[in-house]
Amino acid sequence: MTVHRLDPWALGATLYMPATKQDLSSIYAGYKLTDARSTVVCFEDAIHEDEIDAGLENLHHAFLSASRCDQLRFVRPRNPQVLERILAVPGIEHNVHGFVLPKVTAQNIGEYLTRLEGTPFVIMPTMETAEMFHGEHLKDLRHALTEVRERVLSLRIGGNDLLNQLGMRRPKHGTLYQTPLQPTICKMVHVFKPHGFHLSAPVFEYTDRMDNLEAEVEQDLMHGLTCKTAIHPDQIKVIESHYR
Repeated sequence: MTVHRLDPWALGATLYMPATKQDLSSIYAGYKLTDARSTVVCFEDAIHEDEIDAGLENLHHAFLSASRCDQLRFVRPRNPQVLERILAVPGIEHNVHGFVLPKVTAQNIGEYLTRLEGTPFVIMPTMETAEMFHGEHLKDLRHALTEVRERVLSLRIGGNDLLNQLGMRRPKHGTLYQTPLQPTICKMVHVFKPHGFHLSAPVFEYTDRMDNLEAEVEQDLMHGLTCKTAIHPDQIKVIESHYR
């Protein structure tokens, strides 16, 4: 089966939302969030583990009312086992372009890829574990992903999770590039970009600091990153105005 052919630059500001979001059917029907170029329905840290069944039911209902549109749609499973359950939801092949894979390492990527064999879905692995601070592990991950290069749309950088590994939180009055993550992001760019991989910028979770968001997006671009995670619709125009 042919894998979807998508342009990483078309992702724009990728808007994340919980799998239990009440108006998900309206979004998939094309009535809401029409400005979002790409969306991710999240089954990982956006919901509790005991909400997975409700999220799957909500996703199924959204598929029933979904319309054809230009929006790129993805799902973020909690783990390989939840990915398997999502793949079994009727209508998945017509309403989702791919999956954002959480906490990917060179050791666990195979568990995801095995379940995706024979499907057209692209993947966006997220680099957000302690292993990502080590250059050799990044190279091992690159080697594993090179074998399925046609399936990798982009690599996502999990900024908050990486900061958590350092026992830190994102500063409210600055950018991610004013933290110890700046050299790690540079290392990721050095390891992956020369080999044709795109990387997307981490989320900026403060919705009341648009000036800092703008400053961070400018630095994202200076570091060669493609698109940026958003958690609120108001962030979309700010992010995409700079990419434009």
